[in-house]
Amino acid sequence: MGQGALLPALELAPGRRCEHNVKVPERLEIRDVRQAVCAFGAADIDDRTRRAAISAVLREAGPDLEVLLIRRAIREGDPWSGHMALPGGHFSPTDADLLRTALRETREEVGLDLELGGEYLGRLDDFVPAQRFDISVRPFVFSITSPAELALGDEVDEALWVPLLPLIGGARRTSFELVHEGRKLTLPGWDIDGRVVWGLTYRVLTLLFERLRRTGAMDSAREKR
Repeated sequence: MGQGALLPALELAPGRRCEHNVKVPERLEIRDVRQAVCAFGAADIDDRTRRAAISAVLREAGPDLEVLLIRRAIREGDPWSGHMALPGGHFSPTDADLLRTALRETREEVGLDLELGGEYLGRLDDFVPAQRFDISVRPFVFSITSPAELALGDEVDEALWVPLLPLIGGARRTSFELVHEGRKLTLPGWDIDGRVVWGLTYRVLTLLFERLRRTGAMDSAREKR
């Protein structure tokens, strides 16, 4: 999401897999997410000098849902260089609103036209990234129902569909050391076959999972067949 870091690039130390014992539902469906997203209002953060938007794109895959994650290209001066992320980027004056920002950035970064082949499910609370206090980021949630061929833009090195149930249940949980200005911080994340998902992306998806729990969607999902 843009260039011009306010803080030096962060160095990630190797992660450590964590034990998990969280029960997960047998099924998770788009309707569960739609209910969870619509059941709550979303908090706005309007006092930042810059704005951005990201897209959590979901699809059904058997009894599970998958979310589209990207690995950003390594670029000098980019605070998110090489990170796992959700598609998205900065608001442009040509965008009518932040929803249009999310749609445009998703199309540019992974070749998905969500206006043609997707369903808008709702939005989540605004976030402020730990590395950029001058930016607020608004997450939007979408689903797609038909197979989609991805076309990666210059800012993306890799895109992959990641099952949600292993993330919810803790099977992918990891902790790792973040080295910043000589200090070591231990942060939570998910290990996706050697790719560490942490920070803003981790926070956004964790909020989505919490909404699912609060609406009882994951409890009712156990009864679905």
